[in-house]
Amino acid sequence: MLTLNLISQQLKQQIKLRRTYSMIKKLSCFFLILIVIYSFTLLFAEYLMQQKFNEIVNQTTQITKNSQSYNNKVKKINSQLIFIDKIQENLLKFSCLLDKVNKANGNKVTFQVISVSKETGKLIIKGNALTRDDLILFKKNLESLNLIAEVNLPLNNLLSKENVDFEIEAKLVKEKLVNIPSY
Repeated sequence: MLTLNLISQQLKQQIKLRRTYSMIKKLSCFFLILIVIYSFTLLFAEYLMQQKFNEIVNQTTQITKNSQSYNNKVKKINSQLIFIDKIQENLLKFSCLLDKVNKANGNKVTFQVISVSKETGKLIIKGNALTRDDLILFKKNLESLNLIAEVNLPLNNLLSKENVDFEIEAKLVKEKLVNIPSY
């Protein structure tokens, strides 16, 4: 088979250039399409990341608000505990004192009034004893209590031998009242 080359050299050159230009044009279009696809992918990724970032910021804000609420509650509870602790430090356990006074009684003395003053640290007991000896024994029992510093029984309370009405005033040791163990 025989081939004839009837195309001029210049025309061959132009055809070759057109092919090259066409190939470059196709490659450019292909790369341009790839770049556009890549750009859209990057834009979509940026959008998703921004959405995720906003979601995380919202969650962090919510957590911060919740933790602030819990911190406030803890501070309030701590202040209440400190207040309760101060109350308990100054608490005088009068029920224990009254129990000890009752045990010092011996069941031969009846009480009509028992008055305890925290401010003055005084205990006043008014009542009736069957005999003067019962009253003296009750006074000695009160003096033996470590919660009472001194017991004052006026002499006019000892004038009657039987059915003795009395009024005893005692000075309390506040420090020991605070440290009395509970029942």
